[in-house]
Amino acid sequence: MDTYLGSGDAAELLGVSVSRIKQLARKGELEVALVVGGRRLYARRDVERLAVRRQSGACADRGVKRRVG
Repeated sequence: MDTYLGSGDAAELLGVSVSRIKQLARKGELEVALVVGGRRLYARRDVERLAVRRQSGACADRGVKRRVG
């Protein structure tokens, strides 16, 4: 059985803000698993998987803009 996290818990697990969680969901980097009463829930396994990717540097978006050229 899957465990689900609200935006605040997901943000805490990833060490980011709630608004960043919503951005990640809009960009497709974090899937919204359920919407219950207007509240977005994320599968814990998906949030943990994203945390591992971010720690390993596999996630291209690190919140840092780089100058090209």
